[in-house]
Amino acid sequence: MGIQIVVKSNPDLLGGVIFANATTASSEMDQVHLFDELQVAVGAGLRIQINKKTRTNLSLDYGISMKGEGAFYLGLTEYF
Repeated sequence: MGIQIVVKSNPDLLGGVIFANATTASSEMDQVHLFDELQVAVGAGLRIQINKKTRTNLSLDYGISMKGEGAFYLGLTEYF
């Protein structure tokens, strides 16, 4: 799911995204079984188009888990 921000002189310059994810893992050593715990996170990001011809975007994202742990991500490509 994404949110598009339109700038009149360059309508593809800025964009945005909101996201949510859930993951689970297992560990034989710690005796944690798959689907015993589900970790959920949400976040939002900004997309700035660097090159219209190649559709190269600079992405700035921030995600936070339900436990309050957060992370900032920086990317130079198009993910979606």
